[in-house]
Amino acid sequence: MSWTNEFKNRIQDFESGFDDKDSFALSIKIRVVNGCFHREHSPEAYKIIDLELQHYDFKKERIALIEHESGPEILIYAGMIAAGFQLSSSVIDLIKSIIEARKNGIEKGDNPKNDLQIIVRGFNDSGELSDETILTINHLDKIDKKMIKELTEKTIVKAIKNRKK
Repeated sequence: MSWTNEFKNRIQDFESGFDDKDSFALSIKIRVVNGCFHREHSPEAYKIIDLELQHYDFKKERIALIEHESGPEILIYAGMIAAGFQLSSSVIDLIKSIIEARKNGIEKGDNPKNDLQIIVRGFNDSGELSDETILTINHLDKIDKKMIKELTEKTIVKAIKNRKK
């Protein structure tokens, strides 16, 4: 099975847990550029991530977190609204927490130290994959929550518009 088919199945499985015809699932992937970002190679980061996850009601927030060897993926159930789109503060906080956990994990001995990318992925109504890297972050960079929010929301609004065509 191809990566695209696996991703489509993951998105469809997540969407099936909700019943809102004016909404759809998207992925916000926090991927390491090279190497791995999972429990085996980043145990300190995942200790921090696990503590953070205790504060989330995933069903209520309409999100899911999936671990991959290349880094965590946040699935969100986004509503198509005329006035625009705003990510919940908890999703932005989760993105920031994962990035900070990676940075703090490196400081405590996790390896490797490769850059992270934030990628927004989804499918339009025709089933075509949209995959946009919105930001690359070095572990030494200051994490700008406002910039992450603006870039992510802008990309999601674009995805919503593509679905309405």
